[in-house]
Amino acid sequence: MPARSRIPTELTAPLDAIGKALAGISSDQDVDAHQQSLYRALDAGLQAAVALARRKQQTSWTRPLEASFTEIVAFNLRNLRLEAEWTQQQLAEAMTAIGFTWARETVVEVERTGRKVQLEEIVGIAALFGVPMVELLLPDDKTALEMPGTSVNRPQLTEFTLGQGGVIGEGGPEWVASTRVLGQDQTVDRPAPDLWRNRRKSRGSSTRPSRAQKGRS
Repeated sequence: MPARSRIPTELTAPLDAIGKALAGISSDQDVDAHQQSLYRALDAGLQAAVALARRKQQTSWTRPLEASFTEIVAFNLRNLRLEAEWTQQQLAEAMTAIGFTWARETVVEVERTGRKVQLEEIVGIAALFGVPMVELLLPDDKTALEMPGTSVNRPQLTEFTLGQGGVIGEGGPEWVASTRVLGQDQTVDRPAPDLWRNRRKSRGSSTRPSRAQKGRS
């Protein structure tokens, strides 16, 4: 899920110094002096980064990242696609086959949060992957839905979505509910068989890509 990151204030000065030193070197004016400035700035930046990393390791995780609904859907869609080992082009063709005019660029825009996904499209995506629609709607355990003046974490949003005591069930490659949604198009080439084959292979380990994993696009 895309993070809204800013450069830590501890790194601002070293980065500025590095930029000035590089600009001086490229101008061919007193290159030796600018090189020395660059070495000092790099050393200061490295020390600042190490100190910042150590402080973060000592800080307990008390507040989840906040994300918009568009970001949550984008993150979940990309993870599902990568878990099924499908390309963006394959997914676009499958969506088009069930009645949505998607190109590869559409998938790119959705996964980069440059395009909102309609509810009907979410239903279609869930049916193609053979997963409950809620898998696309809920944030992961370290993320919360951003709301005006507050945020809602995954357990809270799960209960609010499914009702008190609600439990998220599983789908499957032959899940009747998903094939019914597809109607006459249930013979379309779907990522569901690939997704669920990979999930069954990975039972006993993590069955979903983590936020830190960078998959192919």
